[in-house]
Amino acid sequence: MSGADVSWSRTLVSRRLLGAGLVALGIAAGLVLLPNEGSPWVAGLLAVLGGWLLLQSRTRVVVDDRGIRVEQPLLRRRLTGAPIDEIEDARSTVLDPTTLAVNGFGVLRSGTTTAFRATRSGEALEAGLTGGRRFLVTVTDSAAAAELLNDVVARNRTRGGNPVDPD
Repeated sequence: MSGADVSWSRTLVSRRLLGAGLVALGIAAGLVLLPNEGSPWVAGLLAVLGGWLLLQSRTRVVVDDRGIRVEQPLLRRRLTGAPIDEIEDARSTVLDPTTLAVNGFGVLRSGTTTAFRATRSGEALEAGLTGGRRFLVTVTDSAAAAELLNDVVARNRTRGGNPVDPD
C-alpha cells in the first residue's frame, strides 16, 4: 500500500428481515383493500412495522484505515466494529456455527468474541484484537478484507501506530 486511503465494503441483506417486512406490508395492503372496522389502524401499524423491518434488512461491512465497521446505511446507524488501533491481525475463515456460544443473528457477544452474524455459517472475516479478544463477521470476499486490514495494520505499525480515529 502506498499510504493512500483505501476501503473495502460489502452489503449484506437479511432475507429473514426482508421477508418479514414484505409480509407485513402485504398484510397491510390486504387490510386496506378489505375494509373492516378498525383495520386502517392495524394496516397503518403493519405498514410502519414492515417499513422498519425493510430498513433494518440491509447491513454494510466496511474495512478501511479506521478499522472494521458494521453499519445500517439506510438508518445511518453503526451496529458494532473494531477500531484499527485494537486490531492485531486478520484472516479469512469459515464460520462453524458451533464455535459461537450464542445462537442467533445480528450483533453477538460471547466471552472474548464480538461478532456480527448475517448467516448461520460460511465465509467470515476474523480479526485478532488486543487483550486476546476477537471480532468476527460473516461476509463474502473476506480474504480481500483481511488482506486490506493486515496491510493497514502493518502500515500503522511502521508509522509508529498513529491510526485514524474510528469515529
